[in-house]
Amino acid sequence: MEANYDVRELKVELRKDTGKSVARKLRRQGRIPAVFYGTRHDSVAVALSPQEMVEALNTPKLKNTLIKIKSGDAELEGRTVMVKEIQRHPITREFLHVDLIEVYPDLPVKASIPVITKGHPKGVDFGGTLEQPLRYVDIECPAPLIPASIIIDVTELGMGDNIRLGQLPVPEGVKLQGDPQSTVVSIVAPKMVAETTAEAAPGEEGAAPAEGAAPAEGGKAPAADGGKAPAAGKEAPKKEAPKKEK
Repeated sequence: MEANYDVRELKVELRKDTGKSVARKLRRQGRIPAVFYGTRHDSVAVALSPQEMVEALNTPKLKNTLIKIKSGDAELEGRTVMVKEIQRHPITREFLHVDLIEVYPDLPVKASIPVITKGHPKGVDFGGTLEQPLRYVDIECPAPLIPASIIIDVTELGMGDNIRLGQLPVPEGVKLQGDPQSTVVSIVAPKMVAETTAEAAPGEEGAAPAEGAAPAEGGKAPAADGGKAPAAGKEAPKKEAPKKEK
């Protein structure tokens, strides 16, 4: 494969000592502790300038930018690397540590790249919402072929339409990683939630209670046989049985 691609340069210097105290001392001196991980060589502890690191990554590819090392050490001079990981201070966001991994033009590497949408979806004009569950996708390809991003046109997406991972347009030589059926973007219909409140209608004033119904609270029980209801705590008078004629 022809190595015709943009490569930035970064100066690094070897460091013999390692450890937290050494790392803190380097930061006070305006340097960043870093580690070079060779694909075909052992790892090497190095130090570099944070300003030069920022400049090297100031490309559309960001962390996926290819970087050629400039060093006084013959073993490191001219090596091509990518940023594997950057550790930052949680508040100041300053660089704390950088891992560099060696790459070769003919060997595939794994990377994560952003998915960018363009256009105004048709479904949005009918009340739909454009949702994008996957904003980054994983790919595998030779380092020089890593694209800065994947751009998808969502203009023709109607209500309920979607674009899945397996449908993304990728350059030749780039393989998508993951489930091809995973949804990348979709037009979601608005959610209609109908709320109904059932209320019991009150009875009309003065209406007679249903047969056998209990009296309303605070009301009096109807008297038996037209008589008055017995007082509370007293038994109702007993009726005498009719006398038989002799």
